Amino acid sequence: MNENIKVLGITGSPRTAGNTALLIKEVLTGAREKGARVTKVFLSQLNIKPCLACNTCKIKGSCIYHDDMQKLLDQIRESDVCVLGTPVFFWGPTAQFKTFIDRFYGAKQVMKGKRIIIVIPFEDRKTETARHLVGMLKETFAWLQAQIIDIILAPGVLDPGEIAHYPEVIISARRAGRNAVVIEELRHV
Repeated sequence: MNENIKVLGITGSPRTAGNTALLIKEVLTGAREKGARVTKVFLSQLNIKPCLACNTCKIKGSCIYHDDMQKLLDQIRESDVCVLGTPVFFWGPTAQFKTFIDRFYGAKQVMKGKRIIIVIPFEDRKTETARHLVGMLKETFAWLQAQIIDIILAPGVLDPGEIAHYPEVIISARRAGRNAVVIEELRHV
């Protein structure tokens, strides 16, 4: 077991005890079972301002804002794997998650080479409901040169804790965390 492997969970749901947070917790539990050090943050508890498209990041090399994004970028830099979760809100991510993603415009290099696990719970029972969000995230992380190693979809959940009725999804989430650590261990051999 490699305690040097760091896994960061970033919850994009405004609900701190909702299905997104619970699924990320399960992924992190699986990673911890394999010896990784895990950390979890909630975007709704951070002060991250929306991108102004002012290009200061491109001109001066740093963002015009001095908010919580800088600390979060440091945490991402120090992590080997990032577990990113957002429920589907009107066929896309939450506002908190979209704001977070938009800020990578000036911080593209931070995600380069990172392994990503994506967690997406949503109310509708049809997996097609998540297709726009999944497509957006695939394109985004390809542009950021990060590698998505797993996508966990959880259809049919709305009320906080409802994911408990879907043990197969919880098992998949834990397995994704364990597998991510195993992949990282093999990369470091």
